[in-house]
Amino acid sequence: MLLGGCGNCTVRAILQSLHDRIASLRVLTLAQPGRAAASVGEMRRILVAVEHADPEEAFRACVEHVQQAAAIAGQVFQQQEALALPAGTACAARPERRAGRDEA
Repeated sequence: MLLGGCGNCTVRAILQSLHDRIASLRVLTLAQPGRAAASVGEMRRILVAVEHADPEEAFRACVEHVQQAAAIAGQVFQQQEALALPAGTACAARPERRAGRDEA
C-alpha cells in the first residue's frame, strides 16, 4: 500500500524487488532444520528489548537475527553450488519422483 501510493515508480520498483528477494530468502532459510525455532527465539529477543525500551539491545538483536539468517542462506547456497543446482532451489535434498512409482 505504501509503495503503491509513493508516486515514484523507480522507488516502488526497487523496493518491490528488494521485498521479493527478502521473501524468497526467508522461505529458503526457514526451510532449514531448526531455523524456524531459532528465528522465533531471535524475534522474541527483539520484542523483549522493544518492550523494555532498550533501543541498543533491540538493534543488536536485529543485527544478530539478520546475520544468522544470512549465514544460513550462505550455507544453503554453498550446498546448492556443490550439487550444481540453480540458486534458490529450496528442495535440493528431496529426490525426484518417478512417474508411476511414487504416486499413491
